[in-house]
Formats: sequence, C-alpha cells, structure tokens
Amino acid sequence: MEKIAPYLKELKSNFNKGISKDLAFRKSQLHAVIRGITELSNDLKAGCMKDLGRCEFFTEIGELMGIIDHCKHNLEHLDEYAKDVWFDTPLLLAPNSARIKYEPLGVVLIFGSWNYPYYVTLKPLVQAIATGNCAIIKPSEMSPASSAVV
Repeated sequence: MEKIAPYLKELKSNFNKGISKDLAFRKSQLHAVIRGITELSNDLKAGCMKDLGRCEFFTEIGELMGIIDHCKHNLEHLDEYAKDVWFDTPLLLAPNSARIKYEPLGVVLIFGSWNYPYYVTLKPLVQAIATGNCAIIKPSEMSPASSAVV
C-alpha cells in the first residue's frame, strides 16, 4: 500500500479537480492507449512469449486487437454514452422532470491476471477512462515480463 499511496493521492486530486470528466480528455487518453499498444506491440508480444510461451499471433488476435477495438468503440460512442437520459414524468408530478445523469465515481484499482495479462488489465482500464474515472493498474506478479511492459 505504501508504494501506491502517492499515486493514489495524485489521482484523487486530479479526479476532484474534474480533469477526467472532460470528454476531450477522455478521448485523448483512449487515443493514447491505442498509440501505446501499437508502439509497444512487439514488446507486448515478447512479454507473453516469455511468460506464457504464447505465440505472437495469438497475443495479437486474442488480446491486443480486442483492446484496440474496445477503445475505438468507446471513442465512437462516448458522446452518446455521456449524455443525460431524460424521462417523462406522470402528469400528477408536473412540472417535475426526471433524468439519469452519468457521473464518474472516482479512482479505480484494476488487478490484472497472469493468463491474459493485457486483456484483463487494459480492457477495464479503457472502460475506466471512458467513464471518466481515474485508475491504478496492478499487473499480476505471475507474469513478470508482461507486467514490466504494462
């Protein structure tokens, strides 16, 4: 816990400032995830090969492409997901109105797994970013080479 305390404090501060609520910020972070996976693709594949003996093709198809597709889907639909949803109220309650306002909740801790070190770690990160939350990632110690790349 001592290792993450300063990061947790910084993330809580950033969340309280509202930095992660801005849709443009969220989109830039999702683009950064795509760019990071693309640039580190060879290192990510090598990490899986070293830890799990998994071939590069399976890592690309089974993990990396899924994360990138998830990012792209969220980028495409983020404006729609963030909109308030308004409901009609019964006439008896007039002139009231009702809505669902989607709000981020804070800082998220994501635990990775050893057998799918990227997908199980980075897909929830993408969702945390898309919803406006801040996140700390704790990769699995059972896959050290993959965790080092993350």
